[in-house]
Amino acid sequence: VDWMRFPAAKAALDNVLQAANVRRVHISNAKLIGQCMAELRGYLVTGILTDTFVLDNTNDLLNCMRRCNVAIRWRILHRRTRNKEFHDIICATNAKNTSDPKLEGGFAIHVNHVVSAILLTSQLELKLKYIFEDL
Repeated sequence: VDWMRFPAAKAALDNVLQAANVRRVHISNAKLIGQCMAELRGYLVTGILTDTFVLDNTNDLLNCMRRCNVAIRWRILHRRTRNKEFHDIICATNAKNTSDPKLEGGFAIHVNHVVSAILLTSQLELKLKYIFEDL
């Protein structure tokens, strides 16, 4: 979005869109993605999602899905920034393709981590949908 046509909005954004703030939010999002992936893998272990478990832990399961969707949405949306400095922070070209994000140093999130988070989240959502339909 080009904010030049909206001087007040552009002035407000210029006050907060600084590399330090972008890095802080990026690190927070990277940690959240790592936590989500670990939590999703815990829920997706075969035999965990029984009817009783789902009924007893509905709030935790829904909160997990909500956090995962927020983290994924932020990461996808902000990877498209046109600002080179912010893009280098968010996309972290030194990210390695590992099974989980490396949550230290530059907090690099590889595009495959985002895809894995999307797949794990959708898998949990689908399993929960079927369980709730059968109840």
